[in-house]
Amino acid sequence: MKKIGGIFTRSSEKIIECEISSNLGAKIGDSLIVETDLGIEFGRLRYITGQKISKSFGKIVRVAKKLDSEVVKKEKVEEAKIFESTLIKIKKHGLPMKLIAVRLSFDRRNLIFYFTAETRVDFRSLLKDLVATYHKLIRLQQIGPRDEAKFLGKVGICGRNLCCRSFLHEINSITMDLARDQNLEGVTSSKISGVCGKLMCCLNYELYLYKMLAKNLPKIGDEIRTKKGKGRVINLNVIAGKVLVELPNGEKEEIFIPIQSKKS
Repeated sequence: MKKIGGIFTRSSEKIIECEISSNLGAKIGDSLIVETDLGIEFGRLRYITGQKISKSFGKIVRVAKKLDSEVVKKEKVEEAKIFESTLIKIKKHGLPMKLIAVRLSFDRRNLIFYFTAETRVDFRSLLKDLVATYHKLIRLQQIGPRDEAKFLGKVGICGRNLCCRSFLHEINSITMDLARDQNLEGVTSSKISGVCGKLMCCLNYELYLYKMLAKNLPKIGDEIRTKKGKGRVINLNVIAGKVLVELPNGEKEEIFIPIQSKKS
């Protein structure tokens, strides 16, 4: 079976998948030099799998050396200087855009400028200015609020680094249906929105566990027996494994229901 490696590349800030030969000797966490549609890139191996997951595919050139890491450090310093000078150019051209990040490809042939904007921006004048200044292939990439948060690497309301920055390979669409499936439709939107202002990514990958736990609990409206008699379930706390029961006299009681192990 062919092995496929997911490599997080600096320039594109996304996973590029490449076929990994058995004699490469690469392990998860290793730095690699890969060939992508943006040219030669420096990346880090995030995972190894037997099937294709990412939409982007490339080719591994070689395992990165210590000297390659030094090149990347110098490029980061250069990117910071380009970022500051580009802010001045954006202001000079009067463009309604917010520069988020600048990335220089490992082979130094490409410069990518990531930005956000309320509407579509006519950046042709800026593009000409950048080409004349840096003499490289220039790419201006408009991104959304989710990608902005991923680039900036903020901290979520849970107090941990953002999932999109830490381990998520792809940022998938998040809808209110996911919130409804987890009994969160009545929750204030600000409590289930991330720092990007969109619905939190964890609503997606936590859904499977939520559904598994919910199978152990009665549904809202079901009648169950308690120590105080029969009552009707009016609310669920799936993660805690608790149900809120209303008794015939109007009294409410919260009951913990232990997970039942399957019989072998």
